[in-house]
Amino acid sequence: LENTYHIFQCNIDGSRLEQLTDGPFNDVDPCFLPDERVAFISERRGGCGRSAADRNYTLHGMAADGSDMVRLSHHETNEWHPSVDRDGMILYTRWDIWDRGYFQAMNAWSTYPNGSDGRAVFGNYFEGNDPCPNATMDVRAIPESRKLIGTASSYFEQSYGALIVIDAG
Repeated sequence: LENTYHIFQCNIDGSRLEQLTDGPFNDVDPCFLPDERVAFISERRGGCGRSAADRNYTLHGMAADGSDMVRLSHHETNEWHPSVDRDGMILYTRWDIWDRGYFQAMNAWSTYPNGSDGRAVFGNYFEGNDPCPNATMDVRAIPESRKLIGTASSYFEQSYGALIVIDAG
């Protein structure tokens, strides 16, 4: 890849800009974890194909200075938008197409900050499409709450649609 996204940090006034990631991989969507590490999405894992276009975006972690980079998820398709809930769990959206019904593939997942015990936040299967959206994307924790906010979207579209609040408590 000739152009890739990387993660930077700086002071709130824009001073002390520092690049944390580098290389031929896209690294996006960083969020600080309670232990001062950083969760982010990267295509460093590779993917199911051989070309750069076949790379998958999955959850990774690193120290706040960009060192000690580790893969937190070994999932075979894409993940997006990590955030941290009030219990310190990482929440993210996963495109989980394996062993699911056609309209049940993009939903909220959570994991411990070390990547263990990844699971769907509100279940893996729905008995029908009503009243659930086809996909729940861009899920983020609402601070100091057990609720989440996300986008109710269709399965094979860009992430746009109604904003929804999910009571995950």
